[in-house]
Amino acid sequence: MTTVNKQEHELRRQSVPFIGVLAQAVGHMGPSAGIALYVALVFAGTGATSWLTWAFSTVIMLLVAIAISHFARRMSNTGDLYGFATKGGGSGLGIATAWSQLLFGVTVAGGGSIIFGLYVGDLLVAAHVPNNRGMIFLWCVLLIIATTYLTYRDVRLTARFMLVVEALSLAAIFLLMVVTLFQHHGSIIESQQFTFTGFSFHKLLLGMVLIVYAFSGFESCSTFGQEAKDPLRAIPKSLIVSVAVTGLLFVIAAYIVTLGFHGTNYNLATSSNPLADLSKINGWGPFQYVIDAGVAISIFSVAVAATNSTTRLMFTLSREKLFPAPFGRVSKRRLTPVFGIMSMFVLDIVILGLLEISNRVNYTWFGFVSTFGGYGAIIAYIFICVAALGYLRKFGKLNPVNVLGSLIAIAALAYVLYASFHPVQVAPLDYLLYVFTGSVVAVGIVWAVLVVRHSPIVRRVGTSVDEDTEDAVLEEKAAEL
Repeated sequence: MTTVNKQEHELRRQSVPFIGVLAQAVGHMGPSAGIALYVALVFAGTGATSWLTWAFSTVIMLLVAIAISHFARRMSNTGDLYGFATKGGGSGLGIATAWSQLLFGVTVAGGGSIIFGLYVGDLLVAAHVPNNRGMIFLWCVLLIIATTYLTYRDVRLTARFMLVVEALSLAAIFLLMVVTLFQHHGSIIESQQFTFTGFSFHKLLLGMVLIVYAFSGFESCSTFGQEAKDPLRAIPKSLIVSVAVTGLLFVIAAYIVTLGFHGTNYNLATSSNPLADLSKINGWGPFQYVIDAGVAISIFSVAVAATNSTTRLMFTLSREKLFPAPFGRVSKRRLTPVFGIMSMFVLDIVILGLLEISNRVNYTWFGFVSTFGGYGAIIAYIFICVAALGYLRKFGKLNPVNVLGSLIAIAALAYVLYASFHPVQVAPLDYLLYVFTGSVVAVGIVWAVLVVRHSPIVRRVGTSVDEDTEDAVLEEKAAEL
């Protein structure tokens, strides 16, 4: 078997505790940003029972997390879902998963700079700071620079940063939620949200299109296969806990925000900033700036987490000689994948520059970029659920519960993907969808040719997982002595 050179590809081993691994998962989802950006949009599509859509989506994402945890309890890797998909579904499925996640990671980091710049620009208007194209571009660039510095500086520093930022931001948001409950006239058990008038399963599944984007990235904690302390326990635990807790927060926020808007002159379905409007409804108008600042920093946290995970995927592909050798280069001082981090910096600047030149640094194009990347997350989740079935069957661990859970997740996510195709999206979403689909098909064709030709490249796929798992098991045994 072809193996990787362990000495040349070492990150900072056993340096990130469980809470840091959890911070990576939660930071990539960015629940504060998810509440601010998606609660109103989901309500617009599903109505007063939007909380149920969030609850159902949480269950589906928990099924995905459980599928991933089957791998994470038994093997360690730095390549996100790529290594797991390879071990469960073969090299072809692994490569398709890797490509999907690369597209997702790059667009999340690039799109994060756009929404950060727009959000900060709107926030600072109150301080009489100009909010023009030049200033928005400046905020975007500053985010990219800060993200690059943090991810290069130290993985432990980024973990602490994401944990503190998200905790403070969520604290501000849920303080507003508590105020809303106390200020609300009448019962907090609102019958309108439980009557299911106008509810349909079709609407619920359509609402999942946005919610899957809100959850996407939780699996990125699996890239800490070398850096996590006790990875075979910390990573699977982080997968489940992050989705369960974040999902609960989403459901509570969706319910209370809907409750707070009911009976007021504000329309949640058309609100561009529901948390700011909720502050005004409760007579806490100035508090909106505290929340907006927290959401902006949460977006920063998402960009940091996306850069962490994507550069480690690039690092893994380089370890297996599937990516150019420089991507496997680790800073001798910081023990971080320095070339991948600088490559992400360049890619983010290029994406931002192209959008700026064409005057497309706006909320609409942030939505387009996010949607494009979201396709990658959905495809990767479908693939990993398929791979989990193959993996469990290989080791005789497959049972009806595992099969049913994976099949339910696959069916729900497949419908979300179908809803992205039908009806046909308007330009440029239709072109972006074709570009994404075409790129995945092209990668599949190239890989099929390599397999047919018995290329040695094929044998290298997934080899880093074996070495990382061996090291993790040895470290676990040493800790028990």
